[in-house]
Amino acid sequence: MPVACSFVSYKDFGDSGHLETHAWSDADDSEAMDGLRTFIEGLRPSGGADVEEDIAGALEAAKRLMGQREAPSIKLVVLIADAAGHGYPAGRPNHGGIDQKARL
Repeated sequence: MPVACSFVSYKDFGDSGHLETHAWSDADDSEAMDGLRTFIEGLRPSGGADVEEDIAGALEAAKRLMGQREAPSIKLVVLIADAAGHGYPAGRPNHGGIDQKARL
């Protein structure tokens, strides 16, 4: 089965680069993988006004990317976080009037 990678970078609402994505790259395409690596290397931290992050938005972006992958492949999401999502475990349950737990 072919291996492909995509990437979602997420931060909090209103932060610079809130949601940034890189489309699928086939692992056996060295030029495409170089493009993915360059994208990841170019990411920078921002924000910090509160603890929570938009994890629900990141998972929604990952779901969209998975829907765009037409070639047969195993799909896996790895979530790397340094803070809780809005509403979890004790964060504010909503943002902009939207229940963040319901989004998950």
